[in-house]
Amino acid sequence: MVNGESAVTQRSGRPWQRWAVSVLRGALFVLWLLWAVTACWTVPQRATLAELHADAATSSVASVDRVDGWHREGVWIALPSPQYNSSGDVLTWQMNDGQVRYLDTAAAESVTDIPPGSDGTTVGPLGRALQQELTAAKHRAEPPAVRWEHGTSLAVGAGFVLGLLVLIMGPAPRRGNRWFWFWICGIPGGFGALAWLALERPWSVRAGRLSADFPQRPGGFRGFFLMIGATFVLSILLLLASAVSGNALTDWPSV
Repeated sequence: MVNGESAVTQRSGRPWQRWAVSVLRGALFVLWLLWAVTACWTVPQRATLAELHADAATSSVASVDRVDGWHREGVWIALPSPQYNSSGDVLTWQMNDGQVRYLDTAAAESVTDIPPGSDGTTVGPLGRALQQELTAAKHRAEPPAVRWEHGTSLAVGAGFVLGLLVLIMGPAPRRGNRWFWFWICGIPGGFGALAWLALERPWSVRAGRLSADFPQRPGGFRGFFLMIGATFVLSILLLLASAVSGNALTDWPSV
């Protein structure tokens, strides 16, 4: 006589089910790659005056704004949140390919010995002229038919929802309970989700062979503290990598 757990194991071993699980696993991994590439591509990059003029000479400027800086969101490799301010020191613009560049016009004013604006702000004549130059380029530009980074964001969001449904409604995990993996998947950078895809049911055949009474299966508390510890470690690694790269990873002005 076959018990309920054995019956589930037998049914989950059907060829079409194994194929579907493999396809879904690969799709979720590809979505993570798309998210990582898109996030790195759209991180603000510091530009020079020459690069600003070169961008303004094209017809590819999608938007122009002034900001005080960006707010860093933990260690996620993603575009930080801009803090918009019409009289902010930093002039930022986005190209049609999704890349974001910025220039500290207050610093440029001091380098060129041009006094600040008469209204008391640090947006002086040079800063206004540069903003007008980029704005004119924006008016000349033809908007792209498809903003690929927006489409990627929608696809990644759909993948997140799908993965969450599998975690909640899919086969019971073996190496930890559902709450454990819920917190682990919250590790920044999507690394916890990658661990779930690599080690747990229904993705891992080895995990599927473990007994339902797997000894000392970790729960939500352990998962939560592991997430906190992993976040701390990733933060340290990001700071070290930024120092080695000459602050290229965290070079944008922060608020």
